[in-house]
Amino acid sequence: MLPYGTMQEAEIVLQRQLTYIEKLWFNYSATKSDYFLYAHNVLFVIVFYTLLPLPLALFEIMFSKSKYKLQPKVKVSFQEMFRCYKETVR
Repeated sequence: MLPYGTMQEAEIVLQRQLTYIEKLWFNYSATKSDYFLYAHNVLFVIVFYTLLPLPLALFEIMFSKSKYKLQPKVKVSFQEMFRCYKETVR
């Protein structure tokens, strides 16, 4: 729950107008519980750490013997990548 009841109250406390994004967030989260917002953010972080690096991980696996690698002698296995992913998510 937000500490402000209305957008006007938030603007008075902050002593400025809310931006468009802040207004969207206020409208979205004003009636949500803290637990829901926490779970929502955890889901976002897991997706963020899974989907964005996935193309890079696939590229690393597919082209591990490329002559353009910065460290051509270093080979990272799938098991090592998966262990790193699990530790990052945890």
